[in-house]
Amino acid sequence: MEQGSETLKHSTAFLQLQHLLQEQCVMTEEGIRVAIASKEVPAASLKNPSDPDTIFRTKHNEKHIGYVANLVEVRM
Repeated sequence: MEQGSETLKHSTAFLQLQHLLQEQCVMTEEGIRVAIASKEVPAASLKNPSDPDTIFRTKHNEKHIGYVANLVEVRM
């Protein structure tokens, strides 16, 4: 069992989940993780450990979740 848990600790999914918890939670004196207020979570923080490229942003009072692209058309 020890070998399996070591393999899990180094898996991408585990590392991303660990990263998410470090960015979006604080540890109490009792050792309990508590989510921080959503307004305090950095904009560049990981939003979804299963898809680290997705984002959440608000621009011009519109909410965007997932993938966002800014395109410019240039005519010559």
